[in-house]
Amino acid sequence: PPRYPLFWSADGSLSFLADRGSFEGDLAAAGLAVTRLEPIAELTGGWFARSRAGLRKTLARLEASAGSRSPRAARLERLLAEVENALANIDEERLVPFFGEATMADQ
Repeated sequence: PPRYPLFWSADGSLSFLADRGSFEGDLAAAGLAVTRLEPIAELTGGWFARSRAGLRKTLARLEASAGSRSPRAARLERLLAEVENALANIDEERLVPFFGEATMADQ
């Protein structure tokens, strides 16, 4: 299981992650068939790494100009913590991002 907090859930109570088998089963129950499912952890990790760099740069500028902790800086620090946690989850394979396509099962 992933470590929280993550963007969609602070403690896991609002998280509905599934492994591949149960995800495909849920789609099949809804009348869909997976036609393509490919992992995109490297791509997603790169996006999060760039986001982390941008957040760090913005926080450094805020701290240099304000000289004190602003509410905006505090919000950005919480976001940075979530980004870093997401990266750790991806690196540890607790989260496996993927891209998928599905069609109606009867087609």
